[in-house]
Amino acid sequence: MTSRPQHPSRLAPWAVTVALLGLAPGSLGCAPIVRPAPFEGARTQVTDTSLLGPFDGQIVDSTTGEPIQDAVVVGVWSYDRGDGFIGPHGSESVSVQTDSAGRYRIRRAPTRVRGTTVRLVSFHLVVYKRGYASYRSESLMLGGARRDFTGRHNRIVMDKWRERDSHADHLLFLAPPREVRRVAGWEERDANLDLYRALGGSTGESAGLQPEGGGQEGGEAPSSLEDLWLEATEVMLPEDVAMRTGFDGEFVVEDLGDFPRSHFYHGVLYRAEGLEQEYDFSFRVWHEPPGGLDPVVQIFKDNLPVEPSAEVTPETWVYEEPGTQFRGVGFVDRETETGVLVSCGPAQCIDVETAIILAKYISGRLDKLERLPAVAEASEREPADAESGEPGESGEPDRGGDRPRRKQRRARDRLGLGTGSGRERNRRGAHAMTHRLRRRRRPLAVSLALTLGVSGAALGLAPANTAQAWDPSTTHQGLLEAAITRSTMHLRWMDASELERGLFTSLRLDPQRLDEDELRLVRLAIARGHADVGAAPLGGPGACPRADAPADTQLFCVDRDLWQLSALGWLRLGMVAEVSPPARHTHHFLDRQQPESASWSDQELSATVLRARSARSNGEPRAGVATRTNFDGSSPSAMAWLEDDADLLAPPRTFEHLRAASLAPTLAEREHHLALALMGVGALLHVVQDLSVPAHARGDATAFFAPLSPAPGDRGLPLQEFARVEYGRSALPTASTLLSGAPTAAEAGEDSSSAAGGFPSGVPISATLAGHLLGPTGVASLARGHFLSETSLPAPAYLDDNLSASEAAQALLGDDHGLDPVEVDGAILSPWPAQRGYLLSPTGRALAAFDLDLEGRVRPYLDETCYRDQSALLLPAAVEVTRSILDLLWPAFPEARVSADGVALTLPPTWRGATVHVLVETGGGERRELASLPLTDTPEGAEPSEQRLPFAQPELVEGERVVLVLTAERDGPPVVLEQVVSGDALTTPAPDPEPEPAPEPEPAPEPTPGEDGDASADAAAEQPEDAAVPDDAAAPDDAAAPDDAASPDDADTSTEAEAAPESDSDTPD
Repeated sequence: MTSRPQHPSRLAPWAVTVALLGLAPGSLGCAPIVRPAPFEGARTQVTDTSLLGPFDGQIVDSTTGEPIQDAVVVGVWSYDRGDGFIGPHGSESVSVQTDSAGRYRIRRAPTRVRGTTVRLVSFHLVVYKRGYASYRSESLMLGGARRDFTGRHNRIVMDKWRERDSHADHLLFLAPPREVRRVAGWEERDANLDLYRALGGSTGESAGLQPEGGGQEGGEAPSSLEDLWLEATEVMLPEDVAMRTGFDGEFVVEDLGDFPRSHFYHGVLYRAEGLEQEYDFSFRVWHEPPGGLDPVVQIFKDNLPVEPSAEVTPETWVYEEPGTQFRGVGFVDRETETGVLVSCGPAQCIDVETAIILAKYISGRLDKLERLPAVAEASEREPADAESGEPGESGEPDRGGDRPRRKQRRARDRLGLGTGSGRERNRRGAHAMTHRLRRRRRPLAVSLALTLGVSGAALGLAPANTAQAWDPSTTHQGLLEAAITRSTMHLRWMDASELERGLFTSLRLDPQRLDEDELRLVRLAIARGHADVGAAPLGGPGACPRADAPADTQLFCVDRDLWQLSALGWLRLGMVAEVSPPARHTHHFLDRQQPESASWSDQELSATVLRARSARSNGEPRAGVATRTNFDGSSPSAMAWLEDDADLLAPPRTFEHLRAASLAPTLAEREHHLALALMGVGALLHVVQDLSVPAHARGDATAFFAPLSPAPGDRGLPLQEFARVEYGRSALPTASTLLSGAPTAAEAGEDSSSAAGGFPSGVPISATLAGHLLGPTGVASLARGHFLSETSLPAPAYLDDNLSASEAAQALLGDDHGLDPVEVDGAILSPWPAQRGYLLSPTGRALAAFDLDLEGRVRPYLDETCYRDQSALLLPAAVEVTRSILDLLWPAFPEARVSADGVALTLPPTWRGATVHVLVETGGGERRELASLPLTDTPEGAEPSEQRLPFAQPELVEGERVVLVLTAERDGPPVVLEQVVSGDALTTPAPDPEPEPAPEPEPAPEPTPGEDGDASADAAAEQPEDAAVPDDAAAPDDAAAPDDAASPDDADTSTEAEAAPESDSDTPD
């Protein structure tokens, strides 16, 4: 393998922008590098935009259009720092409230955060108003990126809170900064219950999240999709059109009649009242069509005769009808399985850019699509106003009216739907317009277009931001959020605590209990974390001044110097702490040749240069340059970190805190240790998720020092840039085809590491942490075996044009690629021979792009298509491994029977040295140990059996309860589980053991003809007298096992417990 200079086509598109603006550290001293803004400058005019601001806008109610007063609006500027290895470097935030007109204004960024290689990477606006669904400027609550935010004259439309909305979804989306969390804390209990129900728990309450198919008011729910209609009106309201086009007339809302309305299609026409059709606006929506999106794409191709572009989504068609000048924009959103076709008259949309803006607005509101019960056709309905007989006079537009067919045909023919007129003669002009718009909207974009025989895709480089692996404030947080909604961790916590503790429960951390190193670590993580990722706690030292201090200095006070954050927030903070300072990235790698090794090395870069960079920008001491102790290309590996008892965030320290979080005597101590344990778990998840990056899994540190712009020290990893910009926090890919053939819940035991992946919720993919990395389904095994990193690519090679595509691929790959045979056998160069193309695996994935260098050699490199293929498999795999580790750390409490005279447990066979601690907990949270009951290990190869542990019944006073804490060892992480015992169970005597059923009799031999009577007599004589089968006995297929096995009623295995998490906490009387 050889290192190569940066390919000129792969410089970040905004690199020239940085240079032209003079934002390099050398030109402005310690001023931060400012990344380009991903949003428009203003809603109604063309203006410059910047992350620096200022920002202003208005917030209105989506139903009434009335301004919303006193909404909390928080603007957050976030910074990163580091050279190669980059970590978060804090935020600046401003909080305001809207005035009586619903308006807000936020000044320019203070930019007090400065330093070498500091970058201003994002500005996010967060809006909260109780009674409404919240708003974030970069993302939508139901997933996906928001595209309608503008820096100036922004318009925010907020929906009222509905009974069926989920507080859990709301808080996950909100990731509240401190200014919002102090007013949104009331939602935490409801969020716990909503997520619990969503995961299958039962509370017997009706508030919050409704069961699937609920929420219908009156009558019975429709029996199938065929009884529903898609309702698309809310994605673009008439006032939204008028706001963007300046139209001051009236719209009449009608259904288009060109296609029948159904559960997957809705066409909406906004007819300009009293004006020509040139003022009309319409849009057609196909959402989750039964035949998939391909037929919709074909409609767009047939009626919008232009090449697809990327104005709205990667699949966008923009067309202007010659002569009539009607503008059409079609786009496909694969994530939501939606296709949209927008048509706008030339008097309404004065140029095609306006039509594109309207289409973008619709794309950002696809979460507003819903299905409603279908109603009768217009000919069967009564007039809208039954008394007057005049439709529409009731004040609510008739959205189901049927316009004359002549009007429908004209609306359909505007874009040639079904006619195809004028397509060929205008193809060239429309294509030119599309590219002219692209140059106007992204003037400095560097694009690369290749037409390949396998895909025919147009490829371009998207703007990038700073590099992490993955980014702690976007990708890592999105992976965590996706995993906790798939894990049974929250379900098990809630079941074990009688619904009192869940992921949204607040926990307090006491700085007085921390040693000096721990305090420094927590302080640094809080200071460096971005304020809008839900990792900023309330309180802390200095947050509670004297009682006579000004009120605005006590806004975040909790209790004395305590920090307070939700359990999920401590997980988030641990992810930030793991790269604070950025030099901690160095133990996130595996050795390229020996991944199991305790150390790794990449000697591509100069050791002296690396030591200096680590001291200057990555948080290592300057003295380490002279003493040669700073990172020099070699470091302990992730495998060594898993066993490092000196690292405050490594698993050994985390397990200590987990034990204390259940056995410490006071509630304050237990909350303190649980918060620290969750920070350690967050750090563990960060390391494991990073190892889904090929550069980490292949020990390729050199890849992290690719230049991102001409600014000195602005270096990072391109794959992480792509993932951050392309997917953000809420739009990560959700399916992985490599992880298939997994066991079912009944087939998979706790040690299921030999299965192939795709495991049920609650079932870990491996019994050990190391197995999650390098086992058959390990995420590092996947990353290093199926993908290449930037500097582990094959070296450039001269290839004969007469070689076949397969032979050329094998010659380019050589023997030192490190890929699994499934990716290599059958790989091809496509097209071949050619000056540029792709190295494709047999599955069609792009392992690398290639071109010819100046010497005529075939030179492989990675581009956006390669990163997209990597992300499509590796990000879902990172979600799965995150889910699995949470389920491994918090397995189901074993099946238990508690009574007044003891407890009976059946342990999984792999658990050893188990002890049940019987504790009495007071109403104030104080715990005292009543008994410590050791259990017997299950002999190797034997079936687990129930063990009865007697203890004296405690005398409980009002408010007290019994808590069982189970500790055990196993091949993987130690087990620490707790379970609150119902008071009723303690007053119920243990049931008498059932008599052991008799063994099943041996089958009688087949009688020979004429000897039936003798054979029956012999069989009866051999049957024991006490083995008579009662009338209600089980059938032979259900007969009991031999004497030394547990009875069917009592026997259970870890497999069954894992497979049915909804019954994990059941405690039979």
